Amino acid sequence: DPTSPESRFVASIEMIEGEPKVSWSPDLDDARVYKILGSSDLKIWTEVTDETKRSYNFFKVKVEMK
Repeated sequence: DPTSPESRFVASIEMIEGEPKVSWSPDLDDARVYKILGSSDLKIWTEVTDETKRSYNFFKVKVEMK
């Protein structure tokens, strides 16, 4: 609820053994879709896959409502 200061959503990325892991709170089950995007130069962002996750220097979380 963007009009309530009590509503809070936090998404973060943590590097674990060289791989990005997304976490979020509160967990709203399937109400949202979380994606990790990676970039080498902060200009072009690409969805991170298992094959590409070690190829990027920068990461961000993209959150979408279903």
